[in-house]
Amino acid sequence: MGVFRRADALRTEGLGRSLEARVVGVALLSTLTALVVAFAVYQWRNWSSDRSELARESLILAAAIAAAADRELDIGSTETQAATAALLYSSKSAAVAVYRDTEGREFRLAKPGAEDVRLSLTGAIRPTARYRGAVLEVHAPHLVEGRRAGEVALWVDGGHLITERLANIGIALGLSLAATLAGGFVARRLAQRALAPLRALEQAMDAAASSRDFSVRLPVAHDDEVGRLTERFNRLLGGLETYDESLKSALRDATAARDAAEAAGAMKAQFLANMGHELRTPLNGVLGMSQALLRDPLTPAQRERVDVILNSGSALLTVLNDILDLADMERGEVRLENQAFDLAQIVEQACATASLLARTKALTLEVDIAPSAGGAWMGDAARLRQVVYNLVSNGLKFTDRGGVTVRVTGGERGVVIVVTDTGIGVPPDVLPRLFESFTQAEAGATRRYGGVGLGLAVCRHVVALMNGTIAAESEAGKGSTFTVLLPLDRAEAQMGGPQAHGVAGLKVLVAEDNETNQLVVRTVLNALGVDPTMVADGRAAVDAWSEADWDLVLMDIQMPVQDGVAATREIRQREVERGLAPTPIIALTANAMPGQVDGYLAAGMDGVVPKPIMIEQLHGALVAAAASRTEAHPRIESSASM
Repeated sequence: MGVFRRADALRTEGLGRSLEARVVGVALLSTLTALVVAFAVYQWRNWSSDRSELARESLILAAAIAAAADRELDIGSTETQAATAALLYSSKSAAVAVYRDTEGREFRLAKPGAEDVRLSLTGAIRPTARYRGAVLEVHAPHLVEGRRAGEVALWVDGGHLITERLANIGIALGLSLAATLAGGFVARRLAQRALAPLRALEQAMDAAASSRDFSVRLPVAHDDEVGRLTERFNRLLGGLETYDESLKSALRDATAARDAAEAAGAMKAQFLANMGHELRTPLNGVLGMSQALLRDPLTPAQRERVDVILNSGSALLTVLNDILDLADMERGEVRLENQAFDLAQIVEQACATASLLARTKALTLEVDIAPSAGGAWMGDAARLRQVVYNLVSNGLKFTDRGGVTVRVTGGERGVVIVVTDTGIGVPPDVLPRLFESFTQAEAGATRRYGGVGLGLAVCRHVVALMNGTIAAESEAGKGSTFTVLLPLDRAEAQMGGPQAHGVAGLKVLVAEDNETNQLVVRTVLNALGVDPTMVADGRAAVDAWSEADWDLVLMDIQMPVQDGVAATREIRQREVERGLAPTPIIALTANAMPGQVDGYLAAGMDGVVPKPIMIEQLHGALVAAAASRTEAHPRIESSASM
């Protein structure tokens, strides 16, 4: 489109006037130059001719005056004197005449006003006429019958020649100006006619550039330079028309592909959300009941079997969480919290969750938290727990002998977490891409050790979101060491200890429509010393909340009659209307993706305990509810990744 941008820069008036002015200017300059040269030559020739003619006439006049003056000197009559004066006055240019005969007698005659002119005789032997500026001096011998009888000198004023030349120059300039203007007018008319096709071509360029209509074609009037230029412009328009159509077609295809990709992305996100819900719901029964069974008195064989069920379910939950988390991170939908948390408690919780796998494989799991790492830090506790858990579980999974050690230190640069295992290690060729998705230490690892290779990729994404770094050192057959550096800041105040509050006897309202989930929640809560009240939908939850004073409400999201989000909003509105302190409300749901969690918190919920229910997380929610009996309840930490 560069040709049209150039046409925009040279507008129709600008191009026409510019080129037209140049054509007219050249014509005027040429005409004026020719006229000036012609008039200069003409005037110079006339000037030279007039000077020569004046000299010739003056020589003739000098000879006549010499003859008359010689008679005057011989006769001395009045008539001869008058005749001599008449000769001098017959010339409008001659002013002074001097004659001297051979006897030394001298005759001088001067017109009025020229009496003071000095004119001397030079003894001329032949006639001469010389100009001294505007004055012509004539000197000539006077010969009588071939003998020298005397000498004459004549002083002639040639100023009238200059006056005449100046007048002629003025006339010449006037004529030159008139001729130049006439030539300019003719040149302008000719230029306008010659430039008309170019103006039409430029207007067509402007029209095509502004309207984007490349189907216009200009007629070719003459087979000349402009005609050939018009033909080339028509070919250019044809090429642009073809290119524009192909570009529009490509744009339509790209738009359709983008829309299809966006639709596919939306379908993928919805599929992941639905898949997460549908997989978490049955896992809730498996893991919840397994955890409850482990709190009952069991024989060693029975406990071993329940451990197998719980480990298998936990492994499946880990894979599910990794898939959902990685999908969210790749879409950029993960946002970090920045709240105070107890680092030691978070690390211990993550290790406690992974300890079951360590016990099953008869491995050691050691945790060393330096005093410098103790106390409260600012950050996203749930995501930090996820990183520690993934690193520890990854080490346990690929370790057959020995165990895993977790060391945590703190300092000015933040928090350093080092996880070391005695497992199979990582070959050097795999180490550079260890944190990529679906990467494991060896090709057969998927079949031998299980997993899909997403845990470390999730760790890399989470650490990057926290502006931290993660690195791995390993040697095949000798274990691996993972080092995480997180630039966390210290919290201004130390964390309180809500764990000191007991949970037994809490009044808990549970809104859950699925009968299996009701049984799981009741069983888990009973194991914690809590006897909950169960309702089957959001409307029943609002009614039950209005009729009693509750320590905690566990609210499912997808329920008939009224969903959990709408029920929470209504409860919060009634609390404001009645001036009541807020009741802790925890979402108990399988829909626990980050974007969904944000919606629950915005609706007024205090946190999320994702399904499948882990007793440690549910116990934490109960502890926070117990703490709220005597003080304003804090925001209950949620975690959708464990």
